[in-house]
Amino acid sequence: MESKKIALIGTSCVGKTTLLEELKRIYPQYVFINEVARDYFSNNKSKNRFSFKDQQNIQDLVMDREKEMKGNIVVCDRSVICPIIYTNADGDILGGKNLHSRVKEWIPTYSQLLLLDPVDVPYQKDSIRSEEKFFRMKVHKEYVAFLKDNNIQYTLIKGSWDQRLSQIKEIIQFI
Repeated sequence: MESKKIALIGTSCVGKTTLLEELKRIYPQYVFINEVARDYFSNNKSKNRFSFKDQQNIQDLVMDREKEMKGNIVVCDRSVICPIIYTNADGDILGGKNLHSRVKEWIPTYSQLLLLDPVDVPYQKDSIRSEEKFFRMKVHKEYVAFLKDNNIQYTLIKGSWDQRLSQIKEIIQFI
């Protein structure tokens, strides 16, 4: 039986990691992949976290981790799409195209892409997240445009914390 892979995607501080942790508690039988970008930047200092080079390294790490994980259901905090989006939002459209071409065959391996809406979710900077709020909304718009422009199916997850969790649980039960 082939794995079903669900990715929580979206801009910074929209609850991806928090939701992943809650899903781990609810579904201990599933396999979970923690956020690669946070691990990467904790170990690698960068002048521009959204540079093509850093995002390419993150994309490679995401694929490596996803290849290692085996299970009926795999839930990922982010996806190979995320580096494309951040590179585009940083203004490097050619870099974004290059990152996209590297993973065109990988993107269909996701059974579900769940895009978390930043509306009504407070933004909090930390040692990794340091961009301004306007950039956060720019990244969200890049996600929507990229997914639509490439006919990639996704579900927009929005509302309160409880509503977001409920939407995700409903999607998971039908996988």
